[in-house]
Amino acid sequence: MKVITRANELLPAMKFAQSVSKNNKDFDIFKYAKVTTDSDKILLTATDFECWFTTSVPAEEVEEDGIALIPISPMTKLLGQLKSDSDLLIDCDERGNVQVKCSGFSATFETPAPEEFITPEEEEQSELVWIDNAQEFADALSRVVHACPKRDEYIGADGVLLKREEDKITLAATNGARLALCYFESEEFASVLEHPAVIPQDSARHIVNLLSRAEVFGVVPGKNYITFATPESSLLIRLIERPFPKFNELLSKEFKPVIKANYKELLNALKRISPACERWVRIEIKDSVAVLSARTSDGVAEGKVKVNIEDSAEDFNDQIVLNPKFLKEALSAAESGEISVHERFVCIQSKNYQEYIAPVMAE
Repeated sequence: MKVITRANELLPAMKFAQSVSKNNKDFDIFKYAKVTTDSDKILLTATDFECWFTTSVPAEEVEEDGIALIPISPMTKLLGQLKSDSDLLIDCDERGNVQVKCSGFSATFETPAPEEFITPEEEEQSELVWIDNAQEFADALSRVVHACPKRDEYIGADGVLLKREEDKITLAATNGARLALCYFESEEFASVLEHPAVIPQDSARHIVNLLSRAEVFGVVPGKNYITFATPESSLLIRLIERPFPKFNELLSKEFKPVIKANYKELLNALKRISPACERWVRIEIKDSVAVLSARTSDGVAEGKVKVNIEDSAEDFNDQIVLNPKFLKEALSAAESGEISVHERFVCIQSKNYQEYIAPVMAE
């Protein structure tokens, strides 16, 4: 393979490839991207074994067709040091060595054979269905993915659920202590999503990055994979097989709120006592007044602030203790709306978004 491209054309593709491949450090093969010549362009593919990122990069000249593997991190670092309009020659010899030349500079990399690159299992998929409002879907996905469990937590499926409900898609994520829900209205998407799909959380973040700058996006769900695409790039994502935790029972019950507070009032109050918020924040309700308080584990810092209540249940005096990180992330994702404090949880709700947070034990 021998091809000439521009450094500024290849660099964004390599940066995205680096964000994908860094999620899997178990095998050296994930440190490489596959480069394939295709007519007047280069196809670049990177994977972490959960998703496969593929994008096209314009080629100035294809002198010889072929396939090669290039090391992602060294190549990305190299491209960042070159002038943006520099011509870059990528040359792969018969022994698999890849030589990169640019403006009197050259570097040679010993790389694995292209056959060692891990490809997904073959699966029959339909054609892409193209949908408007790519940024709106990316925003909906970004508003729930923060509720996924950490790597060392096992709570059912470690990912984001996509589920069809009439002419909209419900997006959900939970770590067992909180549940985030967002809704994306799209007849086109709903028409092709026949079964619920659970996307790994890292892959969900890649989708957000891919679609956040696009106007339209394509999607095609399969049995084991789902594909998201823009006109230039695509993500083939392996779906999680474990069932997603059931949350419909929570939503089906009618919980009468004990107070309703203003979004900005609560967020400002939380910011004011944030230096004292380590593991918990207490919301005390007494005589139709809500007081937020927190204290560090060593007792050095303590904060307390009152919050105006828009509505409250009569004769209710109680308290609820929450994880401050969960509360702040939920308020940031909601951006506006209404906060309802119930006896067993807090609900943050705005247009097309809901988050439920369970209480914790204070120290």
